[in-house]
Amino acid sequence: MSIPGAIPFQHDGDSGIGVLLSHGFTGSPVSLRPWAEDLAAAGHSVSLPLLPGHGTTWQDMNRTTWQDWYAELSRGYAELTDRCEQVFVAGLSMGGTLVTKLAEDHPDRISGLILVNPAYRADDPRLRLLPVLQRFLPSLGGIGNDIKKPGQDEGAYDRIPLKA
Repeated sequence: MSIPGAIPFQHDGDSGIGVLLSHGFTGSPVSLRPWAEDLAAAGHSVSLPLLPGHGTTWQDMNRTTWQDWYAELSRGYAELTDRCEQVFVAGLSMGGTLVTKLAEDHPDRISGLILVNPAYRADDPRLRLLPVLQRFLPSLGGIGNDIKKPGQDEGAYDRIPLKA
């Protein structure tokens, strides 16, 4: 089972500019595909990967970690730097957090950072219970759609996998 449209997007442009896009937690490339298509139409190289454990089932995501997601983004970044003069990184929600780390790890090579609702801090006191809760409960109800535009779907899971 997979989420409709939850597939990576790649485009080789001729502008010399590359853009790496990252979707959010429990989301998929569906959420950023219109943005990726517009950048590609402008002649830019675009990489919008499907992060491991996303786009299939929340159970698959429960077997992945942020390090798996970061490794996938690092691969996309490396491919863009091989063929583009300038590389920008952009992310939605948790994707913004991941590309911020990428920019921190490669400050001399990333030309810009574009963030939409980055998740830098979680103040919910219930999060302290997560290490214990995940032993008894595999998931909780979903986060919901981060995208306000009517008719736009994020392509996210309806459950939050607690081990991810």
